[in-house]
Amino acid sequence: MRQPSKVLACVDQSDYASHVTDYAAWAACRLKAPLELLHVIDRHPEVAADIDRSGALGVDAQESLLERLSQEEGERSKVIREQGRVFLNA
Repeated sequence: MRQPSKVLACVDQSDYASHVTDYAAWAACRLKAPLELLHVIDRHPEVAADIDRSGALGVDAQESLLERLSQEEGERSKVIREQGRVFLNA
C-alpha cells in the first residue's frame, strides 16, 4: 500500500470542525503523515447580502453597480479570510 503524503482536513467554523481535526490528527498519527488544515469558506450565491438592490437602473448604471458589488465582495472576502486565519491559529 502506498504511503499517503499528508492528511488534509477541511474545516470551517462550524461545530463539526473540532471533530474533523480530532479524527484527522488521529489518522495522521496512525499513517505517520503530516496533517494539513484547510479553512473552507462557504460561497452560496443564493444567499444575498442584506442590501436592497431593487429599483430602476439608469443609463450606464450597470458598470458602476458591478464595480461597487465587486468592491463589496472583495471587502467581505478579506474579513472572512482574516476570521479563518484567526480560527486556524486558535
